[in-house]
Amino acid sequence: PVPPVPSVPGDATPNPDPSVPPPPAPAAQFAPTVPAVAQITPAASASQPAVPPAAAVPPVPSLPGTPPAAPPPVAPVAPSGDAPVLPPVGPPQRPAPDGPGTLGFAPPGGPPSHEFTVAPEPGPKRSRSRLAVVGVVVAVLALGAAGVVAVGRIGGSNNGGASSPEEVGASLMAAIENEDVLGMVDLLLPGERDTLRQPLIDIVDELSRLEILSPEASLSDLGGIDIELAGEATEVVPTNAADIANITMTASMTATLDGSQLPVGDLVTDQLGDDLDMNELDDTVAGEPFVVPMTVVERDGRWYLSVAYTFAELARGQFGEPIPERGIPASGGATPEGAIDALLAGVEQLDIAKVIAAINPNEAEALQRYAPLFLAEAQAALDEAPISWRITDTSYDVEGSGSRRFVSVRSIRVEGVLDGLPFTVSFADGCAQVEAEGQSIDSCVYQQEALDLDEFFADPEPFEALIEEVQLAMADYEQPGVTVVLVDGQWFISPIGSGFDQMLAVLRALDRAELDRIIDRTEVAVQAFFDQLFGGFTTIDETFGEDLFGDEGFGDEGFDDQPEPPVDEPDPQMEAYEEEQRIATECYASGELAAVIDCLRSNIAAGELPDYYLSIELEYPECGVGEIAIGSVSLYELTDAEYTSLIDAAASCFGELIDAGTILPTDVPPEYLRPACGEGRNPWDFAADDSEELFDRWLECVYS
Repeated sequence: PVPPVPSVPGDATPNPDPSVPPPPAPAAQFAPTVPAVAQITPAASASQPAVPPAAAVPPVPSLPGTPPAAPPPVAPVAPSGDAPVLPPVGPPQRPAPDGPGTLGFAPPGGPPSHEFTVAPEPGPKRSRSRLAVVGVVVAVLALGAAGVVAVGRIGGSNNGGASSPEEVGASLMAAIENEDVLGMVDLLLPGERDTLRQPLIDIVDELSRLEILSPEASLSDLGGIDIELAGEATEVVPTNAADIANITMTASMTATLDGSQLPVGDLVTDQLGDDLDMNELDDTVAGEPFVVPMTVVERDGRWYLSVAYTFAELARGQFGEPIPERGIPASGGATPEGAIDALLAGVEQLDIAKVIAAINPNEAEALQRYAPLFLAEAQAALDEAPISWRITDTSYDVEGSGSRRFVSVRSIRVEGVLDGLPFTVSFADGCAQVEAEGQSIDSCVYQQEALDLDEFFADPEPFEALIEEVQLAMADYEQPGVTVVLVDGQWFISPIGSGFDQMLAVLRALDRAELDRIIDRTEVAVQAFFDQLFGGFTTIDETFGEDLFGDEGFGDEGFDDQPEPPVDEPDPQMEAYEEEQRIATECYASGELAAVIDCLRSNIAAGELPDYYLSIELEYPECGVGEIAIGSVSLYELTDAEYTSLIDAAASCFGELIDAGTILPTDVPPEYLRPACGEGRNPWDFAADDSEELFDRWLECVYS
């Protein structure tokens, strides 16, 4: 139920009609889905430099009724000399939260400032460093391993946390520098710590048993990586809630990776064999900016890190509202079965608040606290859904003991009406049955019908062998059901716990020998797939028979009985879209800024175009970047001084509009609000030897 984070400017969805070419991405709104640096890899060289898009036009939206999709990684494309400037075809998207110094946090009181504090300027950096890649893996392993050593230190009289937000930041950086996973876990909010601890212990044990991790892994002193931090500092940004604050930890980091000491198990080394040389991972990076923003929460006089509250604060930055004084009170069941009933009651009534209240507060405390920010709007939207239903005939099996139980649904029945059509969904004896519009589907009937791979592959044996191997390996799999936990006298659904338990159930069903056989069968199946893809599929005659074209071959008589091809029906949405394209293209044809703006505004006023066709650059041409938006000024041809002067003036102009309340910071592409990211140079000029490095730094600075 948490609203999605809005996309950033330039985030495009696929063109619904492949025959209609999408417009080029905007220069001013050129911003990929966060994180920008991870998705944009400009390819600059002497022969083909990385260049910006041809015109600043809003991104391509999906047509009504089509779901949005994330765009693929985008690389800037050089504009062709005489290519027409295509008009915008969708509303501009709101940008991502501001830089790492703010995390999109809205300080209480007063409008947000247009002056953005960016993390320390990164120096030249190595692209896609092996150290960075492996470091991520090691970090994940570290988090997963944290619970193993946490048993002895966390709990009892050790309350964890720190005495102040500043001390939390200092303690976390000290733990990172010492590779002390335990120290990191000791700083987590107790509810989050308790949710993660035991499952992580069990997962690491299973990974070691399967020889994915080595048994020599030392979790109190993580092997293979050494981190040194210098110039540590913690900035604290209070919120309107006395028990919640945002901190940003900064330092200069030097990290060294010793591949031979990484806790990699025999399964990995045996399978990769000579292809794996752990020493090739050895690397060192120095002077890397270390910027870690987090949210801290106070409990009983102690301050703790919180992953959940960090994400909640990020989401709150999109609303611009203060933290609610009161959230949704947690409300579970009196028994393990009652926890399921409490959740189903909210589902049956389409009551978002009841659903959120039924979730384990150790996992959903932040969601329950921040829910009033979005609940009314979300509930109003759900109330418009054309569906109603009743949930009946529920019965459960409960296993386990103590404060953690596992509930399996033995039977359940849902009767409802969707868009005026009645339907029923029932589950009993391991089979699900759906009835609607006079038809019935039984899952158990489908399970009994084996998949005929002969329909897809000329030689299905490798794929059948893989499926059989997986089925044999999973014969020991035991469905754990839904995990419920006892918190403050009530039972609650545990989504994170259920996910961990499902993962553990899969791991426990496997052994090292089974994994080896599955990997071997997979290699054979993949090879067979590509072999058959390029020549092994069945032929047309084998598939359809020799008489596909009739006895007379390709003569006219062979097609006498062929049905007429279907005639495509007109698509009103596509026709409207194409008409908008035609009008906007005419507006852009003049190439004169004033004429383009007048044309767009007159058509918008007449209802011929939606108002989002007038981008922020064209709506406020006095800010001086309208010519860039329509493509009459080329960013590539500007000198460093011209580019810097242009962006400085735009930042000042848009900043004044923001201060006056005319527009919001999120209405403006961030490159216009962070002129310092250009370092006094034009990042779109790729003639210099270091142009690619400059462009990378500019992207990371602008969209970090």
